[in-house]
Amino acid sequence: MKLSFKDIQFIIEAIDNLIKTYEERLNREDINEDDTSALGNDCMFLEALRNDLAKSLENNYSK
Repeated sequence: MKLSFKDIQFIIEAIDNLIKTYEERLNREDINEDDTSALGNDCMFLEALRNDLAKSLENNYSK
């Protein structure tokens, strides 16, 4: 699948919002250790994915 510049920007924005939501949940004191671990791992994965998408934008759409 070929994604347009706007597609990738939209996905990056959605990932940023999801990371923010996960980080807010991590800052709550009432989540258990398993949930904390899962959210932390998901945040790291999303940050790596976001960085890859941002690099793709930079490499494919910058002049």
